[in-house]
Amino acid sequence: MATSCDMPDDVIFNILLWLPVVSLLRFKSVCKSWCSLIGSSGFITQHLHHRSLASKDNDTIIAFDSEQSKNDPCTSFSFSLHSGDKFEMCGIFDLPVSYDTERSFEGLAKIIASCNGIICLYLHEGNIILWNPAIKQHKVLPQSTVTVPENEQDVRISHGFGFDAERNHYKVVRVVSQDAFDPPKCRAEVYNLSNDTWRSIDAPFSYSILYFDPNVPYQNRIYCWLGWVSKDIDLPSILTFDFTSEVFGTLSLPDELSGHRCCLDLSILRGNIACIHWNGRSSELHDWHFKIWVLTEYGVKESWTMLYTIRLLYHSLVLPRKFFTSGKFFVVLEDKKCLCDPLECVCNNQYKMALCDCLTYEVSFLPIQMSKSVPDNLKIVVYNESLVSIKNANSEANRPACEMLTFLKINGM
Repeated sequence: MATSCDMPDDVIFNILLWLPVVSLLRFKSVCKSWCSLIGSSGFITQHLHHRSLASKDNDTIIAFDSEQSKNDPCTSFSFSLHSGDKFEMCGIFDLPVSYDTERSFEGLAKIIASCNGIICLYLHEGNIILWNPAIKQHKVLPQSTVTVPENEQDVRISHGFGFDAERNHYKVVRVVSQDAFDPPKCRAEVYNLSNDTWRSIDAPFSYSILYFDPNVPYQNRIYCWLGWVSKDIDLPSILTFDFTSEVFGTLSLPDELSGHRCCLDLSILRGNIACIHWNGRSSELHDWHFKIWVLTEYGVKESWTMLYTIRLLYHSLVLPRKFFTSGKFFVVLEDKKCLCDPLECVCNNQYKMALCDCLTYEVSFLPIQMSKSVPDNLKIVVYNESLVSIKNANSEANRPACEMLTFLKINGM
């Protein structure tokens, strides 16, 4: 029987690519050469790519309200991890954050985005955290350079997180829009993990951005927000930011969506930007209509195609959240149940999570418990575990995987 010493270097490399992160972290202690290989930037990149292709629909993180104690020296935020195929719970990630005497970490932790196994979180009072739960690393970002005066009115702050593949840099973009000014003032800055600094950039907005939700990352390189370029225009736009060029832009929506300010959402469907339009609340009829538009060619307005029209009966509230490669999308449904007694009649709103099939309209309820209200920080993001280090983002010690294979051969592995 062949031993590890008899195996060719490329065979060892390919076997390791199949292993989950938890196993690879264990195997780093086998020998110095394995530790160097598993920690190399080339192996980390190929392992991430391999895991992305091997997973059926990736894993999904759902963020719920986190209970915290003001008297505790450490705050813990919890996130549930569910499989992308059956949506069964795979585990719970806990992020402990120690209190800083000058910075508060109280409140809810909201997920901005997930990219290559790194999750970007927004906390109370402007604190931002980058976190890789698979390798248990997190980093609290330094305070941003663009400050907002206390009690400032009409201020909207939005964030995006993505990857600059040309430079191998992870970046966070922060946009502050102040509508109280005439004309409105918009400032922007970018954080680069490689040098741990914020830098102001041009925000060519001469108009008021009314809001930055919904938002969605596109191919990890571009971040998209849904908003209006002017208070006087009924047709919304998709506002974009390219993490490589660090340039803002806009994408036009189909003219058919003109006038539908409050009934739009963004998502990604089979790798393309999708816009969901629903008909709004109809609590008496319990009748909801969805139209799902897909931008088949990025940047080309004429390529918008209405792919699905979906009608859901019975449910009085539907919040579409995210598409899956299986052709289903995640929704939050509201069922109103009245509990009557001789003295009073009380109506309780029960919220449920479900998957809706775009072709059959079939609704499958998920075994996920929710409170009597929709959590403010509920967010569905694609998560793919990785070995990407947050602490060594700019380390010169990480050599390419090809050099590591040579190292294995020299050391007799």
